Amino acid sequence: MSIGHEIIGTGPIKVIVLHGWLMDSSVWNWAKRHLNTTDFSYAFMDYRGYGLSRNLGGDITIPEMANDGLELANSLGWEEFHVLGHSMGGAAAQYAAGVSTGQVKSIAAFTPVGSTGFPLDDATKSGLENSFNKDGLTGIFSMVSGHELEQELLNTLVEYSIDTIGNEIVYKDYFRNWINANFRNVVTGSEVPALAVLGATDPLITKKYADNSIGTDFSNCKIEIMEGVGHYPIVEKPVESVNIWEDFFKSKD
Repeated sequence: MSIGHEIIGTGPIKVIVLHGWLMDSSVWNWAKRHLNTTDFSYAFMDYRGYGLSRNLGGDITIPEMANDGLELANSLGWEEFHVLGHSMGGAAAQYAAGVSTGQVKSIAAFTPVGSTGFPLDDATKSGLENSFNKDGLTGIFSMVSGHELEQELLNTLVEYSIDTIGNEIVYKDYFRNWINANFRNVVTGSEVPALAVLGATDPLITKKYADNSIGTDFSNCKIEIMEGVGHYPIVEKPVESVNIWEDFFKSKD
């Protein structure tokens, strides 16, 4: 069984798209309607255990996520391409850039987890790990957005999460995967152009965190901060987000 994915667009600029922890590629739905499908071709991938790849087993690691993306590009006949990632997917995008041999032209990572993971105290770790339920997910989405999401949008995100993650085991395994990430040796000194986009009200992926992770690991990294958004700029301000990454990819293509 090949990795699940959706192709949107027919343009010459190729992009592999990697989602985060809390849902499958549905997290990009708000942005999809604003894509430039003439200049770009997008492959929205679902990790093993999520969405279209719900029944596909695996190791549940960032290297596997990244390599699945690279293999997907190869299966599509894409010799060169960009990688777009959100949160945990931002970590996978970095790994893909680190191990690729010239195929990855640039990466754009929105609120990205870094190469050394994300340290959490035991109480927070336990709370997040056991949050795969309506109340738990509502609390997480609200917290990471700075408590700014409208109720209808918040409810939709929770529904997508429950509907598109295979089961609680998958949820927990991917959680441990990103908080314990450890691949700095793979990316240190990478010259692949990188763009990190942060949300001004995101309590997790702060400017200080990004400076010490992707901003340190990639020698050609630009960090931008979007005002009025938290951990989900691609949902909260989809038009602006699309413009940011498409302009960046065009400049590096």
